[in-house]
Amino acid sequence: MRIGWIGCGRHAGEMLLPQLARLDAGISALCDIDAARLDVIGRHRGGMRTTRAPSPRPPRERACPSSSGS
Repeated sequence: MRIGWIGCGRHAGEMLLPQLARLDAGISALCDIDAARLDVIGRHRGGMRTTRAPSPRPPRERACPSSSGS
């Protein structure tokens, strides 16, 4: 079985991804919003295809009624 993995944080790199060696599963692609973490895990996992996810959008500004009383 081949899978794509989203999220390359510390828990994934140290605990979850290494466990795949025990299963009949391999990783085809990695994805993370942090390019540095993505590069480290991608290199450690054999230089597989990596994709940097876009950063979450900032919340939109809402127009609020003025409380100045005018």
